[in-house]
Amino acid sequence: MFKHRIKLVAAGMAVVLTAGTFSLVGTQSAFAAPAATNLTSSSCPSVIQSGQTSGCVTELQNLLKAKGYNPGTVDGVFGANTKSAVIAFQKANGLTQDGLVGAQTKAKLYATTTSSAVPAAVNLTSSSCPSVIQSGQKSGCVTELQNLLKAKGYNPGTVDGVFGANTLAAVKSFQSASGLTVDGLVGTNTKAKLYATTTSSASGSTVAQKAASIAVSRLGASQVSVIDEYNSMSSVKFSTSDPWCAMFVSTTLRRAGYTGAITASARDFRPDGPDRYNTSVATNFTWIPKGSTPRPGDIALWNWNGGQVAEHSNIVVSASSATVFTLVGGAQGSSVPGLSTHEVTTMTSAQEGYSALLGFARLK
Repeated sequence: MFKHRIKLVAAGMAVVLTAGTFSLVGTQSAFAAPAATNLTSSSCPSVIQSGQTSGCVTELQNLLKAKGYNPGTVDGVFGANTKSAVIAFQKANGLTQDGLVGAQTKAKLYATTTSSAVPAAVNLTSSSCPSVIQSGQKSGCVTELQNLLKAKGYNPGTVDGVFGANTLAAVKSFQSASGLTVDGLVGTNTKAKLYATTTSSASGSTVAQKAASIAVSRLGASQVSVIDEYNSMSSVKFSTSDPWCAMFVSTTLRRAGYTGAITASARDFRPDGPDRYNTSVATNFTWIPKGSTPRPGDIALWNWNGGQVAEHSNIVVSASSATVFTLVGGAQGSSVPGLSTHEVTTMTSAQEGYSALLGFARLK
């Protein structure tokens, strides 16, 4: 009779074979992290450090994630990602940046955040920053990101080290203007572009290019929100049911850093146009006649009644020729032939509405 037992231990489970029988001893999954243990417990070492595996490390990883840092997978293993997150946390909290989780680091990890102090900026290419900085994180890496975005002319909101909705929108606008994948994830390529020296572009003014990318980020903006924003910038107030194409253009330009006069009327953008309400607006623009290839950030002006007074305006966000270009804008009163309300519309010479194009106003 075969009475030998063969005991196989793999992945945390003991498998016992006995003379044709099969049974499982223990059920712990190989992929389950050790149960979290309070870092101040006597069960945890005085210093938690790289190379350790325990419930103390699980707790550490949970605390880091709760504070907005990225230790990688919460698996109870103190690896490279966890060490980088510890160092970033230490730097943001004025601690010795050694990656060793001793008494002071533990205390800071358990401290309730009551201070409004902004985490100190950390270079995005530093080992202290995660390879991908993204929404939901809070750290000195995000502070640095916000500072870089502001320096490039984008608006991440308050520089507070928190990667929130405003920072996400600014990142996407920057990625769009820089020819990057627009995903809001700050990885290697986006970091490199953020640190690249800004040089002038032959394709148009910096403000115009930013306006084009900001216009794309505003897709889906409501009439009420755009008019409310315009009213906050203007001494002349409008009803939230008024036509809003020029208000969309004006507020987008302001978001991009334009400081000139704004208007709620499309006709005011045309430098040589008749019947302008505010002649100071057009002094900031050069007239580009129909038939020329527009640039991103140019303002397209339209008239469907055979006249020269602009009845509608929107922003060019891309162009491949004088007759093929993409626009973003708000509706002018009732529906506009060939154009969609606050949506990207690709206009071609064969599409209804192109014949009504007057030309483009380009920022000087």
